[in-house]
Amino acid sequence: MKKVILLFSIFTLLPFLSSCSRLEVAYTFADEFTASKVDDFFDLSSQQKKELKGLLKEDLNKTRLELFPEIAEQLRSLEKQFEKDSIDQETLQKDVAGVKSTFWKFASYYKNTSIQTVQKISPDQFKEFDEKVQESIADTRDIKDAQNKIRKRYRRNIEMWIGGINNDQRNSIDDFLAKSPYPFELQAQNKEHLLKQFQKARTNPEELNKFMTQYFENYEALRLPAYAQALDKYHQALIEFSWKTFWPTMNDKQKKNLKENLRVRAEQLEKLASKKM
Repeated sequence: MKKVILLFSIFTLLPFLSSCSRLEVAYTFADEFTASKVDDFFDLSSQQKKELKGLLKEDLNKTRLELFPEIAEQLRSLEKQFEKDSIDQETLQKDVAGVKSTFWKFASYYKNTSIQTVQKISPDQFKEFDEKVQESIADTRDIKDAQNKIRKRYRRNIEMWIGGINNDQRNSIDDFLAKSPYPFELQAQNKEHLLKQFQKARTNPEELNKFMTQYFENYEALRLPAYAQALDKYHQALIEFSWKTFWPTMNDKQKKNLKENLRVRAEQLEKLASKKM
């Protein structure tokens, strides 16, 4: 069970590491990619996008210098855990808690940039944002399509870490998702809930600042309780699936790939952190 919790933390808490085989390439274009995603929702002017990219570069550099070494250290610790026949409980808990804490910290690095950007958004751009979020909510409520997307994401992330998966493993993922479906409807309701809070807050600069700060520092307090509970239940089911079903099917080669990928990602992060830019 202990090794599976480690495995679960890797598969679910490190998605950004699976987005590109070379992290340096992903990092180089991160400001452009992020600004483009924001532009998709707000239809930014060229000046707004330019200012946003400048702020993001500063945030990314801080992330690279301060957070990348921390993540690399955690990955190396996880790699060492998989080298052992038995796992120290205290070290395990520290590693898993550390990974989760780091990703909350990661989000907080972009709080000020988000606040500064939103404060310069026009009423028409807010309207554009509202429409885009409503489209996202509608997509979430397309349960069949949403289930297909999450299935593909699970397979892709797992394959990235352990190499190819066989048909039995692929079918076991499908079976789990059929028996323990993600709470998409509650997720849609949660998006509506957050949108209403955002719409109310942005009528007052002080309330907007307060909302944005809470969003980045204490997001869980803003969520619908029913969604938070359903998500916790889903994650528990995912851990149980990993322990009882998926972990026993991993062969030696897949376990070796997992350890090697942890080592390589750690090296890439350390190299980026020490590189002069």
